[in-house]
Amino acid sequence: LVLEYTAALQYYQHVAVMQGAMYDAIRGHLEEHAQEEITHASELAERINMMGGVPVALISTVLTSPDAETMMKQDLSSEGLAIRRYKQRIMQALSLGEFGLADLLQSILRDEEEHAHDLETSLAQSSGEEYPQPDKGTDRGVPPAPMHFPPVVPEPTSQLPDGFPKIQEEGAKVEYTPAFMDGAQFRQNREKRRTEIDEKLKSLIKDKE
Repeated sequence: LVLEYTAALQYYQHVAVMQGAMYDAIRGHLEEHAQEEITHASELAERINMMGGVPVALISTVLTSPDAETMMKQDLSSEGLAIRRYKQRIMQALSLGEFGLADLLQSILRDEEEHAHDLETSLAQSSGEEYPQPDKGTDRGVPPAPMHFPPVVPEPTSQLPDGFPKIQEEGAKVEYTPAFMDGAQFRQNREKRRTEIDEKLKSLIKDKE
């Protein structure tokens, strides 16, 4: 919840200070991200309250820079951390039989992955890289996404129930779908990957039982 509040403020701050007409479209994306992070925070706070906890009203460190590209890299690092943490929280929720919570967390994870994809695309475009034209029949070309997030501060190891498999992180590695596919193809491949992950998680829980 703290990270969601922090991410929203960081996005809003970056939107306010990012200068130049070339960044108009990017600022629009960042503002949408900020609004979605606030929605995530509201959903998490409500769920925490429902589960008997008390939602915090705190933020962590808001990163900023006078350089627009650096700010986007900071946002990408934050999204990378959020993605890894939500994957871990989903596994914890499923291991405890909290399927409603797991569903909420997966919904938030989908948004965070889309944020990361938007940022990677924006960073590629702002660097002036050129990409081949999409194959005939596609709506638009999507620049290839880097396979690694910028470095982030390591997080403490969260406690999982005894006997439940630990999550093995490989730095900040995140795999994406192949380049040069249209929006429909990207969403279809992403949903296929999520289905495969869901099946693996269910299998892990069944084995544990």
